[in-house]
Amino acid sequence: MKSRSNKPAIKKPLGETLVEAGLIDSHQLAVALGQQQRWGGKLGSELVRLGFIEERELAFVLQEQLGIKWISLYDREIPHAVLSKVPAELAKNYLVMPVDISGNTLTLATTNPTDLATLDNISFAVGLKIRPVMALENDIKRAIARYYEAAFSKRKQLSSASQLPPAKIPFLKTDDSLGTVGSDKSSVSFAERLSMRSPKAQETLIRLLIKKGIFSKEEFMDELQGPD
Repeated sequence: MKSRSNKPAIKKPLGETLVEAGLIDSHQLAVALGQQQRWGGKLGSELVRLGFIEERELAFVLQEQLGIKWISLYDREIPHAVLSKVPAELAKNYLVMPVDISGNTLTLATTNPTDLATLDNISFAVGLKIRPVMALENDIKRAIARYYEAAFSKRKQLSSASQLPPAKIPFLKTDDSLGTVGSDKSSVSFAERLSMRSPKAQETLIRLLIKKGIFSKEEFMDELQGPD
């Protein structure tokens, strides 16, 4: 009597599984493999990009094949408290996306939830236990662009808007008489002269007048350096 083998069943390659399931044909698999070899990335993501298979169909097969939960990041809202646990560079380098946190455990979306070495590295870097869930490569890239790159760009814009560049134009001289500004000698009101007593207001007004074409920077400098 022959004894049963205790060797675990060898899982079929993803492409072969998809062909046998009738989700793609052998020609589509060959095209996707060629693109993957040329550009890199994951076979599943390439099949989705080429339009050979729907994202949810692929996710279902991967979920069944790996026995790990699949999630979609398309319309998922991720709180800032969760995002702050994983720095942007870490997320980009490892192609992962934090999605939830409970106590000391961080739920992390990854394209390869069976890569224990990578998960250990991330766990050490963030100081949290990692619970991996599966997401498609393109899905994670979109989420990184949405939550990390867009947020960085917004912060940069706000920071630039809140800081005026160093002024190289001297402050305006003001007195109690009715003054004039620019080559067209337009009158400056009392309220304007009063606001100009603030150095920041002086600089802002000068730049605005030059931008509006009331006078040029050269005209202003000539006027300022001329006789009082």
